[in-house]
Amino acid sequence: ELFNVDCWTSRDASLLFIESESKETTEMLFVPTATPAADPTLIRRRKFGERYDVDSHSPSRTLFLTSNADGLVNRQLYSAPIDDPANWTPVAGGDGAPVLP
Repeated sequence: ELFNVDCWTSRDASLLFIESESKETTEMLFVPTATPAADPTLIRRRKFGERYDVDSHSPSRTLFLTSNADGLVNRQLYSAPIDDPANWTPVAGGDGAPVLP
């Protein structure tokens, strides 16, 4: 399995993302741009068949992700706190319908 590595800043410029991906998996880490020497924080470990994309909303200290986690055919929208990036909460279902509390 071949992997690509990429780096970019979030749209709000608060985080630097480091991504390792293949056609079957994704694993991302981030570093706050305000403290570039900080240790990278892992968002979620690589899991075969699971891909995800992420961006941040710095005022709310929230990550927004889309993923095919849990075997979904279509991607689902999730949010996660920057301080606990592996704790994903659905925002919209895999069918695109909003998830209401």
